[in-house]
Amino acid sequence: MSPSTPSIEKNARKSIRMTLKFPMTILGRDQNGKEYALVVETIDVSPHGFCIELPRDCAASGDDVFISIATKFNARARIRWLDKASKSSESVRCGIELVEPYNNWVLTE
Repeated sequence: MSPSTPSIEKNARKSIRMTLKFPMTILGRDQNGKEYALVVETIDVSPHGFCIELPRDCAASGDDVFISIATKFNARARIRWLDKASKSSESVRCGIELVEPYNNWVLTE
């Protein structure tokens, strides 16, 4: 498999994950209640959501967020998990789950 070919792995929780990087805007509130809008890049995606890195002060499990991808896809989502083993003191990997199923999302089951 070439380096540019996306890799697919089975997620023991719900579904497959595919390593795929693309930019998106994520809107939410930090731990102090201040609104933020950040351009982030996905680490991997699944039919139910994706993994990204967020600044630690913007990431709290259970927080609702809004995502936008090049104004062609907008969705409500929720931070489902945080990687507590993250090596960075400034950012943390987050699992983001789409609140509703979307037919035009990157992956479908």
